[in-house]
Amino acid sequence: MGNDPDSVRACPNTAREGVTFFAAGSYIVRAMMARRRPARKRSAKGADEAVPGDTRAGVDERLLVEAAQSDPAKFDVLYEQHFARVYAFVAGRVRDRPTAEDLTSEVFHKALASLPRYEWRGVPFAAWLMRIAVNSIVDQAKRAARSSLPRTIRQRLRPMPA
Repeated sequence: MGNDPDSVRACPNTAREGVTFFAAGSYIVRAMMARRRPARKRSAKGADEAVPGDTRAGVDERLLVEAAQSDPAKFDVLYEQHFARVYAFVAGRVRDRPTAEDLTSEVFHKALASLPRYEWRGVPFAAWLMRIAVNSIVDQAKRAARSSLPRTIRQRLRPMPA
């Protein structure tokens, strides 16, 4: 197969799902890529529904965060709202179900513990949760790497007692 355009073009009628065949019988297996979901048909937005550019959704979320800051028992609404997104984010990066579940739990535990220090800055609450998730994933990877090191190296990495 040379560099001429005919040898690079895909052969018609020979492509199957996930496999692309090229001239001269060679093929490349493509990983099944995430496919974008078809756009949902939108109904007419009512006055009480959030529309792009509307600050009502941000105000509602801000009120939920402030309520949770004053009473941690009200954090459950934020948890229910954001659990699926955080779990999907973590599971997509960890690729191990028990670890993803543990890390997701850790994310919400850290968020609840740090909620009194949270400052509303006009960005979605989910952005803060995702930052906690990224940090938890990195911490878990460091712990895993440390535990797989030989014992002599682990002893050298331990901080010296003061």
